[in-house]
Amino acid sequence: AGGDCIVDTILQLNEPAAIIAQIIADEYISCISGKAKLTGQFPDVSMDVMWLNEVNALISDRWDTEVTQAGKYYFVITDPVSGCSAMDSVVIEPAIYPDFDFLAE
Repeated sequence: AGGDCIVDTILQLNEPAAIIAQIIADEYISCISGKAKLTGQFPDVSMDVMWLNEVNALISDRWDTEVTQAGKYYFVITDPVSGCSAMDSVVIEPAIYPDFDFLAE
C-alpha cells in the first residue's frame, strides 16, 4: 500500500561546558587585620555564587569575601540557565604570630 512514510529524526544532545570553581585565598588569618580574603574565580560572571562555612551556612553571595575565623570554606557557582554547579573549598589557618626574643639590659 503506497504512501508509507519514513521519518528520520536526528537528536543532538548538547551538554553545557564544564563548570570549574576556583579560589584564590590568603592562607592564614592576618595577624594585623584579623581577616583572610577569599576570591572565587570563573570566566562567566553571570553565574550565581555563594560562600559557605564548615556547617554549610551562607556567609556571602559575592565573588569576594573576607573571613575572620580559621576553618574550611566552600565556594559554589551555579549556572542559572542549566542549573549545573561546581564547588571548590579552601582551608584558612589561624593567624601565625611571630616569636620575638626580648633582650634585657
